[in-house]
Amino acid sequence: MTDMTVVRILYMEDDPGIARLLQKTLERRGFVVDVAPNNEEGLAMLDTARYDLLLVDYNMPLLGGIKTIRTLAAKKMPPPAIMVTGEGNELVAVEALRLGVADYIVKDRDRKYLDLLPSVIDQVLHKQQLVGEQKKLAETIRDSEARYRCLFENNPIPTMVYDLQTLKFIAVNTAAVLHYGYSCEEFLSWTIEDIYTPEEMPALLNILSKLDEGAKQSGVWKHRLKDGSVIEAEVASHQLTFNGNRAHLNLANDITKRRQMEENLIRAQKLDSLGVLAGGLAHDFNNFLTAILGNIYLAKLDAPPDNALLRYLDEAEKAASRAQSVTQQLLAFAQGGAPLKKTVSVHKLVRESASFALHGSKVKYEHHFSPDLWNVEADEGQIGQVIYHLVMNADQAMPEGGTVVLVAENVAHSGAGRLPLRAGDYVRITVSDQGVGIPEEYREKIFDPYFTTKQKGSGLGLATCYSIIQRHEGLLIVESQSGKGATFSVYLPASACTKPAA
Repeated sequence: MTDMTVVRILYMEDDPGIARLLQKTLERRGFVVDVAPNNEEGLAMLDTARYDLLLVDYNMPLLGGIKTIRTLAAKKMPPPAIMVTGEGNELVAVEALRLGVADYIVKDRDRKYLDLLPSVIDQVLHKQQLVGEQKKLAETIRDSEARYRCLFENNPIPTMVYDLQTLKFIAVNTAAVLHYGYSCEEFLSWTIEDIYTPEEMPALLNILSKLDEGAKQSGVWKHRLKDGSVIEAEVASHQLTFNGNRAHLNLANDITKRRQMEENLIRAQKLDSLGVLAGGLAHDFNNFLTAILGNIYLAKLDAPPDNALLRYLDEAEKAASRAQSVTQQLLAFAQGGAPLKKTVSVHKLVRESASFALHGSKVKYEHHFSPDLWNVEADEGQIGQVIYHLVMNADQAMPEGGTVVLVAENVAHSGAGRLPLRAGDYVRITVSDQGVGIPEEYREKIFDPYFTTKQKGSGLGLATCYSIIQRHEGLLIVESQSGKGATFSVYLPASACTKPAA
């Protein structure tokens, strides 16, 4: 018998003598047996009480055994049934098995079936217990898969699974689709080489070839979005088995904006520290240069005409003037302080600064301004200096001539995305050239003080521009590719009093 404490059996039998005999036999073995004199009464009893097993006699009045089995099959989760049939009715028993009974037993004339029946019942109940356990296990697996799908799909971090053998994507979540811009179908038709940059693939493949089963790996990698931009993704990965194949689970957290904010903070701290130092040195140095230039001027007055000394004095004066120009840049860099803001028209400021910067140059400029362009709250002199310097840079990047394109437009920034800007309304001014571009290895350094690739540059121009824009609570960024020019973008907070009412 099974390990169940009480097993209740319903026996449908119209012969009271056989019913009583079988009932006593099974009760001696510890079963609880109820008897129904016909199948209709038995089905009614089944609706009002719980039974673990049914014994259904084939030769029954009213419904009969086979019709009873069909009726049981239509019920929701009926107890297992054993067909009890007389000798010569084995074919009927087989038909009953096809209809869903768990087993059958043949009543022989010597009544040996009474001794055999308890073991048949035990086997049926044991099989039923195993089926129940399998169902529970299947339900547990389904629940686990549902939880996994829920966690996978609703994870706010882009999550991707790819086959380690073929490198093909085999699963991506909604966050990956939204963040990267590719559709799920595009992802699943690609390999990881389609989103990693070619420069980093050899290093990634080398790491993957050395991973052990269950190994974890993390690092920062460059990924390509559908719009062509490249982000820095902090990838935490784990090797696993997915649909029977060795696979890699990647959680890719976009840290581009965080990295930019960290770099901006470090750069601002450098600028502040250097500003304090540069201010003191430049002030003293400027006093020395003023004295030198004054004495050169006096010496030139006393020198005889056409004297060779005049040429040397001219060269000394030019060198001292250039030094004084650098000193003025240092002073501007150090004394940039809090800007003296007022409402400024971007149209006028950009046009005047660009015209002044390109006076006498082979380079021309064209401008495109939004017709409803907002004004900005800014220090006109400082922002004019920024535009002047950016246009001068563009001019120097095109020694054979070309066109500088100036664009000014309104931008409502939500605070989301990769720009390290607070939410708000801004005017974006872009200065684009058709020059040689900026090599990638220099791009992150061009705003650092004293970094320059020009033979006669001081390395303070862009650093000063960056410092000025930072003090205006704006942003200065650059986009460039070698041989394809450069675009500098200035974001300045819009003036609240000159914007159209919401």
